Amino acid sequence: MYIISSKMIRTRRISYFGYIRIPITAESETENIKELQEKAIKEWVASKGDDGRLAVLECDVGHSSILKVKKRPGLRTVRNCIGKTGVLLAFSIKDVARTFVEFLNIEEKIREKGGHFVSIFEKYDTSTTTGLSHMRTSYITNISLSIQNSKHVNWEYEVPYGWNSNEENSKVTIYENFEQQEGLTLIRKLCLENTINASIDYNKVSDYLNGTCIKRKGGKEWSSKHIIKVLERADLSKTGKLIEKNTIRYCYGYIRVSTCMQSERGTSLQTQEDAIRKWTDDPRNNAQLVMLESDIAISGTLKIDKRPGLKNLIQNLKKDSILLTCSISRMSRNFTELMNIINTVKEHESNMISISEGLDTFNNTGILGMQIMASVAEIQILQISKHAKEAAATFKEQKRHYGSVPYGWKKISKDKGSGLCEVPEQQDIIKVIREMRATRNEKGEATPFPHIAELLNKNRVPPPRGKMWYPGTIKGIHDRTEVFVKGREDIASPN
Repeated sequence: MYIISSKMIRTRRISYFGYIRIPITAESETENIKELQEKAIKEWVASKGDDGRLAVLECDVGHSSILKVKKRPGLRTVRNCIGKTGVLLAFSIKDVARTFVEFLNIEEKIREKGGHFVSIFEKYDTSTTTGLSHMRTSYITNISLSIQNSKHVNWEYEVPYGWNSNEENSKVTIYENFEQQEGLTLIRKLCLENTINASIDYNKVSDYLNGTCIKRKGGKEWSSKHIIKVLERADLSKTGKLIEKNTIRYCYGYIRVSTCMQSERGTSLQTQEDAIRKWTDDPRNNAQLVMLESDIAISGTLKIDKRPGLKNLIQNLKKDSILLTCSISRMSRNFTELMNIINTVKEHESNMISISEGLDTFNNTGILGMQIMASVAEIQILQISKHAKEAAATFKEQKRHYGSVPYGWKKISKDKGSGLCEVPEQQDIIKVIREMRATRNEKGEATPFPHIAELLNKNRVPPPRGKMWYPGTIKGIHDRTEVFVKGREDIASPN
């Protein structure tokens, strides 16, 4: 008999990794800001009592929050040190990242290591799906407010770096792009640091910028010529060439279904295609459909490389063209992957339009709407998946049937929670599938699932659903090892 005392039980303490960032514009008040944020972080950790300890506290002075992690030594150290149950603790989410994509990359890397992110000022915690949703929503809302509060100027020339355009009734209004404006601040600072004998070394400045997430319009690399041009045109009194407007918008349509059954019925595919063609045929949209691709039986959470239809479309995108989809859910059901798709389309100097939601990426408001809808959809999927797994575990523990009725079985009655009984004809087919799979050829290889599907279709054996057998269906039937047939105790089984 073993006796366990309370002294033998050790609770694992949570390690907090603090991060402080002093902005470029506040270097003169470095000590004050650092002291205040350091005090806030230490007080927050102390409020957790003996359950937590401050393992690391790093600071980046004069580093912009739009820089990548590798260009910020303090944040890089903190991220690399975080392990399982570790917490990245910052005073504000804006200290960690100012660009939304960089914030997602950092947050995803921390989650992969088993840690999470906490911001003291906003009081957000990504250890739960609710906290993650609130932090993302707050982040993109702050970006939207920055855009709404920025200065607007009437403009009739090519829009310079640092500004965005909004065209209404043939009049062009431009407003500050806060990311590019902060990039301009960094460019001016770098030019001052690389001035030798009253001459600026633009090559060093361009090399530094190419190592950051600050990109030129269109995602291209920086050069000395472009830096000089950006600095010259930073003043809006400078004029440029008139904007050449393209009269026809060339569209690349994308449709997707998640299962083979949806493809076989054709309803979902045809509905999506009709919606895309209707939109492009509308003379008010001034559009022309030049290409239409589809991905069949492919999940919306997969990356671009795993979706041949979408990959082919993006590779063929031309400048100023449109990637057109019926719904955001057809493009992606994963928040991070949707952002990657939008960024890839932007790199081709093109845009994306979702018809049913009426959203596009021509301006920051449309991108904000897509981000919010994708984030809410992903959180809902996570919650549904969590509840389904909990219910399945409960039913499995009670040896009761849960979910759809597997092939070879049927419900005893129509009552919810009733047990299952065998279907003799289908049980014979299951035996045939397993016998064929157990048969080995001269090389010792098992009979392939596509070959079994071909034989069953040839002999016109009725499939579980639809009109044909598929290799994936046969694999699922073959691999199923256990079926719970017990129903609810309050339902009497028929004699």
